[in-house]
Amino acid sequence: MEQWLQFQLLLLCDKVGAGVARALRKDVFEKVESFSNEEFNHFSTASLITRTTNDITQVQMVTMMLLRIVCFAPIIGIGALIKVLKESPSMTWIIAVVILVIFGVMAVAFAVVMPKFKIIQNLIDRLNLTMRENLSGMLVIRALVMKNIVKIVLIKPIKMLKFKLIC
Repeated sequence: MEQWLQFQLLLLCDKVGAGVARALRKDVFEKVESFSNEEFNHFSTASLITRTTNDITQVQMVTMMLLRIVCFAPIIGIGALIKVLKESPSMTWIIAVVILVIFGVMAVAFAVVMPKFKIIQNLIDRLNLTMRENLSGMLVIRALVMKNIVKIVLIKPIKMLKFKLIC
């Protein structure tokens, strides 16, 4: 019974995440459709592609994970607190210390990850721009002839992205 409820809860979290992503994609699409020429010049096509695909997928994943954490963490925390209070009330300070350590680790992780995330987003935008420049208007015969040139042009952005993802 408990496993069935967990499965249903996970299914609900996934459906909510997918619904949020669908609504965001619809809103972004409608907003981009209403752009003037000046606004189109402000945003690159590569950036718009990244925002409508990669960023919204990340928002979907964050929504799903956050809902899972919000649903499961209080249940586990309350259960742990009840268990500790029954076994040894003097140990409750340990739970408080652990919670503070967890929040501290999360704060440090956010402080370290966010600047790297912004760099990776810029590199993905640059890679999308390079790919779009190479694919737009290219005839099939010309594409086969320019295969080696395209490899050279794409090697630098791909290597930069790989390096930033590994570091």
